[in-house]
Amino acid sequence: MSAGIGTRRWAPRVGLLMALALAFSFATDAAPPSAAAGGKPPVEALFADWRAFETPPSLQGAPDYRASTFERRRAELARLRGR
Repeated sequence: MSAGIGTRRWAPRVGLLMALALAFSFATDAAPPSAAAGGKPPVEALFADWRAFETPPSLQGAPDYRASTFERRRAELARLRGR
C-alpha cells in the first residue's frame, strides 16, 4: 500500500470539517462592542477625539506650536490619556 491511499481516504473528511468550522464561525451570535455616545465603539470615539486634539490650533494661518499653546492644551491631553 502506498502512502497516498490513506491520504485519499481522509482528505474529504478534513475538507468537510474545515467547511463546517468556517460555516459555524460566521453563525455566531456575538454582540458588537458597546457603542459610546454617537454610535461609535469606545476605541473609535477615543481615536476620533485624539485626532481632533492632534490638529494644532492656527495662529495667523499657520500651526501654533508656541509653549503657551501647549500649556493651555495640557489639561485636554491629560483627559484623553485618562480614557
